Amino acid sequence: MSRPRQIPAFVRFVNRADFEAGSNARLVPAADGSGRQTIVLGTAQATGETATHANQVNAIAQQLAESGDWAHISLDRNYRTATGRVFDPKVANPLNGNQMVSPRPDIVAVGRDGRMQVFEVQSEGQNFDQLAEYVRRQEAAAVHD
Repeated sequence: MSRPRQIPAFVRFVNRADFEAGSNARLVPAADGSGRQTIVLGTAQATGETATHANQVNAIAQQLAESGDWAHISLDRNYRTATGRVFDPKVANPLNGNQMVSPRPDIVAVGRDGRMQVFEVQSEGQNFDQLAEYVRRQEAAAVHD
């Protein structure tokens, strides 16, 4: 739902070398054989009675990781964990009556070039327009935090 974008100079990300492959983190080699690896941290959130949401999140994360363009990808983690810095935007979530929350996007991908891309996969029962607004609010908070 959001496009890759350059992050303003005041938003800094660190290389999450401290993510070690294990139960919640894994290394995914680039599909092009370049030797680049992407760290994928976390587990996709299962919603409802089916695994459809988690399967879609995992498929997107795998595709991103295999591209080799991303340094690390976080699944269902807050921005602080995903970016490695004190960055915890609070936004009004239109999906739950505009309560203020610390978002945990389905996917946060941090690129080798400093860009960040956020993905939210629509779950059954979620209103697309509200979900899109939630992502826009996260993006605005990321720029102005």
